[in-house]
Formats: sequence, structure tokens, C-alpha cells
Amino acid sequence: MLRLDGEALQYILLFEATTGIEAKDCVVYEDTVIFIIPEGKIGRAMGRKGEKIKKLKIKIGRSIRIIEFSPNPEQFLLNFFKPYGARRAKIEQQGGKVFAVVEVPVGNKAKAIGLGAKNIKIARYVFNRYYKLDGIYIEAHVG
Repeated sequence: MLRLDGEALQYILLFEATTGIEAKDCVVYEDTVIFIIPEGKIGRAMGRKGEKIKKLKIKIGRSIRIIEFSPNPEQFLLNFFKPYGARRAKIEQQGGKVFAVVEVPVGNKAKAIGLGAKNIKIARYVFNRYYKLDGIYIEAHVG
């Protein structure tokens, strides 16, 4: 069972009031608030031209990410890295550890990793709330 602190609960209430979409989870990571929502709801949550998220960002005063949950761990990772053009995610086990490899276009690899590997850290933190994962690797894919 997921545990939410008071800050995350407040953000969920604000998210749901602003978007009309139920949030499955909320993670506050440094200056970013990540909302996990049911599959197929991202368009409604964003609003026309991202208007709902722009309003929410102003109200919260932090960066916002919205990720569609999936019961399939590989699809959940793809959903996280979708803004970077992720094409494939594969989960592998090596030596008792679980790793994910996510393929993105060559030009998006640095963005997918993020400054100081921030996106990798956030993805791993969020992913480990639902599934076990020891590491994430980003591979550049040409074509």
C-alpha cells in the first residue's frame, strides 16, 4: 500500500480539482511534483493546449510531471520516458538485480537522463513505489 504525506495529499486534491481526473499517486521529488494517473487519461488531465497543467503549475509553484500508470512495468517506464520519445523499455535480471533499459532517439538521450541524472533518479524512485528496480539505463537509438 502506498503512503502519502500531507503535502502529497494536498497536491492530489488540487490536481483532482483542477483536472477532474483522479490521481492514483503523487510523488514530491525536490522541485518536481509527479502525478500518477490511470491509463488513457493524460489528454483530459492536460487540457486543451496544456491549460489545466499550466494552471496547476502556477498554483503549486513547482515543475509538474504526469505519468499514466500501467500494470505492465515496461509500459509504465515507457510512459515515464514518453516525453523524450522512448520507443522501447525492457526489464532484465542480472546477478539477482533488476535493471531497465529504455531506448530513446539519439538526440534525446541527454534530456531523458536529465541534468545530474535527475530524470533517472525520479523514474527509479517512482517506479520502485510499484515494482522492484535496481537501475535504469538509457540507450540511444538511431532511426
